[in-house]
Amino acid sequence: MTSLVILFIGIFIAGGVVESIRRVFLPAPIISAPRVVIGQTGILEWQLPSKMEKKDGGPFTFLVQSWRDKKGTRPYKSYRTNDHSFPLFSWENLTLYWRVKALLPPTGGERRAQSWVWKKVRAVMPASGSGDGGDVSAGTWSNGVKVEQYDDIFQRIVKTGELRVAISRTHGQGSFSFYHGNNRRGVDPALACHIRKTLAKSLGQPVHIRFLYRTWNDLLLSVSKGEVDVALPSITILPEREKRYNARFSVPYHKTGFALTYRNGKKVSGTARGEC
Repeated sequence: MTSLVILFIGIFIAGGVVESIRRVFLPAPIISAPRVVIGQTGILEWQLPSKMEKKDGGPFTFLVQSWRDKKGTRPYKSYRTNDHSFPLFSWENLTLYWRVKALLPPTGGERRAQSWVWKKVRAVMPASGSGDGGDVSAGTWSNGVKVEQYDDIFQRIVKTGELRVAISRTHGQGSFSFYHGNNRRGVDPALACHIRKTLAKSLGQPVHIRFLYRTWNDLLLSVSKGEVDVALPSITILPEREKRYNARFSVPYHKTGFALTYRNGKKVSGTARGEC
């Protein structure tokens, strides 16, 4: 009887050694995802070296996990999939951290060793908490990626208590934006502060403001990417801009035009009248 128990333990240990070796040589997936998902479904994608999948008789099953914090101490949800991508839904209305690892089915030897012994050993072994299910060899976790997932920018403001405002970093914009010492002053920063106060009063909660300075060409682009909630440059309202950047302009807060000026008492030349 003693020899039989030792034999079973030896089989189990051997299976564990094989599993550990396979775990070491199963690399972490390389993942990519959009930083912001606003009002649409984003895609989390990953890949393993193609030779790995062929060598180990893929395709693999993948474990996808989301977390509420960067350190991974607040797990949110876990999923299994055979695909190399996973949808990121905006209706989560959360900022989540995502990671992925491959799950490799056990070999025939591991399966045979586990089929009889595992049922008995599992009863006295503590749960690993890894989410692997205990019946597969698991690879290394990928690096975590942070994704903001919200139905709209209003939901993001409510959840984060922060208003992100893009302002042009270009100098020489007159009264709209200028530096007074080390501080930005002008119509645009003042208007942003007014919006913040109005939002805080309407929501009944504190709202902080964060200015993000962008080049002129990146102002509307940062809106279309969801990086900011509002862009406050003195920019001409054009329908083609709304269509190109998927953005909406507010009502104008400043109107201007063109005029011809000349010294009083001087006659207007023929060129000024449009004659060539």
